[in-house]
Amino acid sequence: MSAKFIQEGKAIEITAAADITANDVVVFGGIVGVAPADISSGGTGAIQIEGVYEMPKESGLAISGGVAVNWDTTSGYVTTSSGGVACGKTIAPAESSATVVLVKLN
Repeated sequence: MSAKFIQEGKAIEITAAADITANDVVVFGGIVGVAPADISSGGTGAIQIEGVYEMPKESGLAISGGVAVNWDTTSGYVTTSSGGVACGKTIAPAESSATVVLVKLN
């Protein structure tokens, strides 16, 4: 069976279950993305699922570059702990005092 090319896959369309504000991290099934624009609850819009984003990280956690990280859906930050949704890899280290880390989305 053959496959048919649909799109590059840098962004996907979703239907928002709740209001989404531009730059919100959005979990769609097992995919983590970032909304480039507001999406009203029940409305459709795109989320970016590729690219490098500055994302909030777990307080007090030092992270090296090149580390696989997860999005903690409860706390709303990047962590190295299991239990979140895999979101990508860090592209630079972040000290424990830093509040954000650079992540290349999967």
